[in-house]
Amino acid sequence: MSGEESARADDPRLQALIAFGCGLLFAIGLGLAGMTSPAKVLAFLDVTSAAWDPSLAFVMAGAIGVHFVFARRAVAANAAGRRPVAGTRFFLPEPKAVDRALLGGAALFGAGWGLGGYCPGPALVAFVVTPVSVVFVGAMLAGMLGTRAVRERIAARAADRAQALANERALEREARG
Repeated sequence: MSGEESARADDPRLQALIAFGCGLLFAIGLGLAGMTSPAKVLAFLDVTSAAWDPSLAFVMAGAIGVHFVFARRAVAANAAGRRPVAGTRFFLPEPKAVDRALLGGAALFGAGWGLGGYCPGPALVAFVVTPVSVVFVGAMLAGMLGTRAVRERIAARAADRAQALANERALEREARG
């Protein structure tokens, strides 16, 4: 990639335009697929009901298929040392351990999805036209901010405990020596 192309890839206006285009495409797809309708989502999730609606499985399968193709191409391009057309590098997922935070978050996400009929993407799309989604999005944002605050508090307490332990050890060494 030449210097001019690299500068173009770093342009925040270009990045914003690409993000807007991708978000708009995603929003249109969610709307056309009916994923912004809590009733349709809940009908999909209720597999024991006579009104079960499996159509969203096809939406998910289509999304997974498209993602699979483009993810494999990104991995291959990255391995070959190529850069993305409109970016300075590929942002590929890194393996992470399955821990309590992941399992707890997944359980809470599933409960929220099952109770509300929205997941974050469709809720934001429906936010424009559905008054109930305003409440859902507000609660979702409050939960995100609350989680951040709790994690920061836990990290600060851990750092304080580590510092207190280090101070205690230093005092013990000083008393001995």
